[in-house]
Amino acid sequence: RCSAWGVLGAASLASLAWVYVTLFIQGVMPPGASRLPVSWAAGHPLDLRPQMRPRFVDGNTNTTSTNTATATSTTTTSRTTSTSTGTTTSTASSSTTTSTSMTTSTSTMSTSTTTTSTTTTTLCPRCRGAQWYTIEDVDFPNRADVAVMDASDLDAVKRRVEEEGWTGFAHRGDKAFLKGTDGPRTREDLIATGGTSPATFFLFSEDADVLRLSSGPVCEFGVGKFKLGEWRVFKDYDAPGLTSTEAVDAEDIEIVRERALAQGCHGFSVVGDRAHLKPGDRFELEYRQSKHPVEFHTFMSDVRWDRPGERTMYMYRAQSDAVYPLANVNTADLVGVMWYLHNEVVTMCPRKYGITRILRIKVTMKRTPQVSKTPFFYAPFVAMDSGKCTVPGCIDHMWGSGFSVGCQPRSYGDMAGFWYSLPGGCPQHSQASKTEECRRDTPGAYCGCNKRLGEDSCSYHYEHAGEVRIADITGIEGEYAEFCRRGGLEYDKATDRGRNHSFWDGFWDNAKARARVEAFTEAFRKKYPATPVTLGPHHCEA
Repeated sequence: RCSAWGVLGAASLASLAWVYVTLFIQGVMPPGASRLPVSWAAGHPLDLRPQMRPRFVDGNTNTTSTNTATATSTTTTSRTTSTSTGTTTSTASSSTTTSTSMTTSTSTMSTSTTTTSTTTTTLCPRCRGAQWYTIEDVDFPNRADVAVMDASDLDAVKRRVEEEGWTGFAHRGDKAFLKGTDGPRTREDLIATGGTSPATFFLFSEDADVLRLSSGPVCEFGVGKFKLGEWRVFKDYDAPGLTSTEAVDAEDIEIVRERALAQGCHGFSVVGDRAHLKPGDRFELEYRQSKHPVEFHTFMSDVRWDRPGERTMYMYRAQSDAVYPLANVNTADLVGVMWYLHNEVVTMCPRKYGITRILRIKVTMKRTPQVSKTPFFYAPFVAMDSGKCTVPGCIDHMWGSGFSVGCQPRSYGDMAGFWYSLPGGCPQHSQASKTEECRRDTPGAYCGCNKRLGEDSCSYHYEHAGEVRIADITGIEGEYAEFCRRGGLEYDKATDRGRNHSFWDGFWDNAKARARVEAFTEAFRKKYPATPVTLGPHHCEA
């Protein structure tokens, strides 16, 4: 009897198992049961299903649709093309029902659509929380290119990048050069471009503003540099005491070296087909002979930070939201830019030139041979407007100074401040009127990191070092346009105070002037903690 009951029980269990498997295959599960998680199946190394390109929805959602009717397309949106109306009913796997209106040109149709929405799988981890950053005069040249689009509609280009999960695009001329998933992730991955081929990079990232700057020259330690020096290779040596910041494909050593320097890594070890980037510029190497050969590549710089005849400092510029190269423009130290804001910009509403922010740039300059004959480090200051030098005889002046940066004092309150002029290519014409021939014949002083200071007419390098919004510091509540419509004015020279605003009250009050400068200094410090708070010196003399 026991044997018979055992056979019967086994048969019953087998039948139940077969029914359970059949229901699983048909997609009908008993209450309380669950399918294999989609997120696990999609990421499993043995998953052999055809790989579909996910669509970017909101940074962390993929939606796929399966049509069970005879129609060849699936829709979850409203369409209107002509006169007839039908109804499509969609049933989601989460037991939700959606009705969608569809109008076709000649007939009425009804279909049944099953839609599976998966929110457990992220399109690309880096897309969560990503936002757009506009970074001037930098590029990611000849790498990670996946597409070229017309740049007349930048919003359309941005949508394409978001949908594909790419990293951004370079805007040069009328073209946008789109970069794929192996493109730049932060500012530090980007390369400074020369003045003859300006580019603006639109970076789609969640951490682009994790800005790290040293107090050294622009083209040695900053945003993606061509550093000056040479690489040396030590076979059977490694730096095991340092944790790698990244492991990359070692097939092309030159690309690895460029990437390492762009990230501030002066060394990397190569084991097999992988290169392991090591942070810093000093390494303690150990002999590591084994069955897995290793070699260490280290960059030996021939550049000193205390190079005579050069200065590295912060400069500031009050600017609108417009984007353009910082050549043939006027800048200042923070004291000087505060005088300009207080005396000329906030005295009208809207502000002069639509100024909304203060840009900070890090500049390394070289004293030109012509100016070296004087007691000054700079040439005299010249006024720039719309990319054009407005001083009579400006071209003769610039050639005579060797295209030197200009300087003049400009105090604010009881604080000494300075204004600067940065000569660029073709300074005799406005930005819109410059020609390639003019830029070539009068190249100006700005150059990218592919040139040494003092080479040709190159006398300064710069890189962006952050920005702050004026309204965030001065405390205008609500929309600025509404503030103006209500009769507000940030500062009225006649009364030495604002209307419906008090930040700029007291132009001649030294204590208040100092407090305003400190407020902007503190704003930069809080927003960019991994950068020096101040960087100088600031004076016109040598």
